[in-house]
Amino acid sequence: MDDDIFRQLGLSRHQSGAYEYLLKNGPSAPPKIANSLKLTRSNAYKVLDSLVELGLISRSEVDKKLVYKAEDPIAIGSLVAEERNRVIALEHNIKVGLKDLRKLYRRTASDSSALTYKGSTAIKGLYVHQAEMKQPIYFIQGLQDRLSMGYEAMNSIRFLASKHGTQRYGITPDIPEAPVNPELDKKTNLHRTWLPEKSYRSPVEWNVCGDELVIINFEEPQTGIRIKDAAIADSFKQLWSAFDENLRANPSYKKL
Repeated sequence: MDDDIFRQLGLSRHQSGAYEYLLKNGPSAPPKIANSLKLTRSNAYKVLDSLVELGLISRSEVDKKLVYKAEDPIAIGSLVAEERNRVIALEHNIKVGLKDLRKLYRRTASDSSALTYKGSTAIKGLYVHQAEMKQPIYFIQGLQDRLSMGYEAMNSIRFLASKHGTQRYGITPDIPEAPVNPELDKKTNLHRTWLPEKSYRSPVEWNVCGDELVIINFEEPQTGIRIKDAAIADSFKQLWSAFDENLRANPSYKKL
């Protein structure tokens, strides 16, 4: 008989041998089973009793002697279901526990950092770095990115997302020169929310990816700050979501 199913259930060689013996030979006394498996009687009892606990065999007394017999192999299905439920419960508990562990980690993490970047080449490098992280990007766009960096440069930056399979979620100002092109948004993996022009007139763009928050000032000379801090990044994501929800809930949003 193929022992693979027994190994996957976590049964030992002796456990699977004893169960298979009883399936083939019917109810048997421990001495016969011990002799067949080349076990001492005390070890045979331990193996058999462990199978009783698993529900794979049963134990009874016949003429004042213990006899073991195999249960229907359908019992194996119950073991699989129990293991599946255990794994599901374990996954849930780990997810809950991870939240607390991450809170502790953030309090003592030593890899938090803040770096400054200057010039258009360095700013392009920031965008490339984010796209290569292959994690969702959430951003609030300023007004001067295309004027400062050039249309071609910003266009190639947008397509980095689709190249790396990165999803982008942007809150962008509703200005005359803004590209109103749903097909382009789709090609560049952008889910766009419009922001009234007068609501945000700053040349500064805010965006977050993974555990990093990036702030870019497009006024000359272009300057970027990359802050690597999980708590700060999560905070911005929460603010972005609240801002996005409020914008879309506004009755005048459909006019944008």
